[in-house]
Amino acid sequence: MIKINISEVYKPLPIFSSNQIKQCVESIFFDNKITSGYVHFILVTDDYLRKLKCQYFNMDVFTDVMTFNLEERGENIDGEVYISWDRILENACKFNLTPQEEFKRILIHGCLHLLGFDDKTDEGKSQMTYLENLYLDKYPEVFYS
Repeated sequence: MIKINISEVYKPLPIFSSNQIKQCVESIFFDNKITSGYVHFILVTDDYLRKLKCQYFNMDVFTDVMTFNLEERGENIDGEVYISWDRILENACKFNLTPQEEFKRILIHGCLHLLGFDDKTDEGKSQMTYLENLYLDKYPEVFYS
């Protein structure tokens, strides 16, 4: 079983549907032969995530999501997914989506990064977008109210 936790540095946030999120996250991991582990989603501000990006990647830029794999090789998945709620809201407007759609895409994107998928190349980005769309279609339910 994949255990998930959602916490927030950003206030106020909507009420999240842990059940819906858990089903989606478990599906992503099960499809990749991961049956147990722990994923912690942390919702933060732009500034918070920007500071993390500087601290760990020496890049002074805004980003929507950052993931950290905490497990050792061969251990159950153990990761943290930091999501900027500011970026969710801004990107939703920018890409003509609802914040709900953008949040789901970024949450899925973070899970894919934990699995080792990379979007640094056009091919990798295309593969990740394909998988994001696959899971968005598979889980049309709302993740928060």
